[in-house]
Amino acid sequence: MRTEPDNSASLQAKFPEVYRDFFASSNIVVSCPVTFLWAGNASGRFGMMTVTQRIPLRVYVACEPTVEKGMIRFGQWYQWDQSRGSFTKTQGIYHTALHDELILFLASLPWARDHGWIINGLIESPSHSGFADRGAVVAALAAATMIAGSETSPEILRTGLAATPAERHAPGSIMDQWIRRTTKISAFLAGFIPGFGRTVAYAIGSRAIPTIGWSTYRP
Repeated sequence: MRTEPDNSASLQAKFPEVYRDFFASSNIVVSCPVTFLWAGNASGRFGMMTVTQRIPLRVYVACEPTVEKGMIRFGQWYQWDQSRGSFTKTQGIYHTALHDELILFLASLPWARDHGWIINGLIESPSHSGFADRGAVVAALAAATMIAGSETSPEILRTGLAATPAERHAPGSIMDQWIRRTTKISAFLAGFIPGFGRTVAYAIGSRAIPTIGWSTYRP
């Protein structure tokens, strides 16, 4: 029997109330596409080559401000459950051995100077599917912290995604800062510093030109 494939458009059409309530509850919402690895699942952990491909599913990270300055906590997280045909509660990214260290790092960023934040999430990729949805969540969270802390804006990030690889990855550029913050947050979740290729994939826009990157400067 032929069934309609799950993708971002079909899920939004089937569950408009889920998306409406999620977007209405927060001041800042950032999304990133989900990817999967054709190659490099193990080698990518050590900075070697990874081959990734985007799929038509997204993750959404929503940030809700509170009056408690510097207080960061994770709120409600939902993920698509293909077997049940509905979104169900999930532990999200906060189920990590380095949870306290991650919170301390997020609280040290400029976005926490004037506000506290509750971080909510919506993940369209099915649980235990093997897709790299956690990397997408981290990339979206990194962008949200930069927007909330007035380090950048959605317009600047969109411009960066459309830039050439040389412009996008220039040392000190906004995109370079975003990638490096994504890598730092990923390290708290994984327990090791992930390969650059696992985070740089989310900073590639419409000009999908093959890109080689290193986590440290190498002349």
